[in-house]
Amino acid sequence: MNTFTTANNARGVRRLLRHLLAPIALGFVLVTASISAQGLTFYRFKNAQGITMISTKIPAEFISKGYDIVSSDGRLIERIAAEPSAEEKQRILDAQAEAERFKKRDRALLSRYSSVSDIESERTRKLNQLDTDIELRKRSIEKTDEETALWQSKAADEERRGQKVSQATLNKLASLRDQKTSVLTAIAQKEKERQTAIEKFEEDIERFRVIRP
Repeated sequence: MNTFTTANNARGVRRLLRHLLAPIALGFVLVTASISAQGLTFYRFKNAQGITMISTKIPAEFISKGYDIVSSDGRLIERIAAEPSAEEKQRILDAQAEAERFKKRDRALLSRYSSVSDIESERTRKLNQLDTDIELRKRSIEKTDEETALWQSKAADEERRGQKVSQATLNKLASLRDQKTSVLTAIAQKEKERQTAIEKFEEDIERFRVIRP
């Protein structure tokens, strides 16, 4: 075999080896890239211009605005919600407090009543009690008015006799006026309490029908 033939054979062998090894080398590169990508964390977020970005790093100023953690091929792994504003936080707290208030109220209703008729009976009892209280106070005002009329008559007699109305009479009349004012204030409070009770019982009945149809 001459030198020329030997050189040709060597070149042929090298071409063959390159042909055989090329796929192996390419596969090695792809596997290496895949392993490298799997080891990275990708973030998807919107920048200051509102453009969606995907990067292995997320600037600190965008973290509070919310972002996605995604795989190397863009699949969503986890969504991190935006941090709520002060107003939103307060709305959330208010909603939670309202929900807790309803829970406590529902537990109280269920522990106290077994049916709507129980609530209606309690309403009747409470309103009758308030009505009796109001009526008694109104009667006391009638008595106060009668007593006031007597003392006013006494004061008039003193004046007709040319006498100065005694301090005792004036003091008694002032006391009766204060007493009447106090009772009228109490009646107004009881009437307000009665209206509040009516509204509360109505709310309790409506709520009970929701939680215990």
